[in-house]
Amino acid sequence: MLAGAASCFYAYLGFESIATAGEEVASPSTAIPFATLVTMGVATGCYVLASAALTLAQNYASLDDTAPFPEAFASRGLSWARIVIAIGSVAGKIGVLSSLVLSLLVLFICH
Repeated sequence: MLAGAASCFYAYLGFESIATAGEEVASPSTAIPFATLVTMGVATGCYVLASAALTLAQNYASLDDTAPFPEAFASRGLSWARIVIAIGSVAGKIGVLSSLVLSLLVLFICH
């Protein structure tokens, strides 16, 4: 139940971020749906390409459940890439969480 509540909360904050950013554009009725579709398309494309690259680099059955990308690079002899991937994933998570906190603060301050 808590996992479902957390998913709904983060989905709500994502839509709140879109609404907050939509206040800054000249024509929100056309810009927000277009930006949402483009963002979802780019994200879907990135996920498909990343999963294709991962499964082409290493057999699916031998992938590590906790960290598949760093282990796939390490199995190919690129152990330095594990650190780069770890730093990139932490930076990405910090970016997403900071944008969610920003929209949460705007939600509490303005409403």
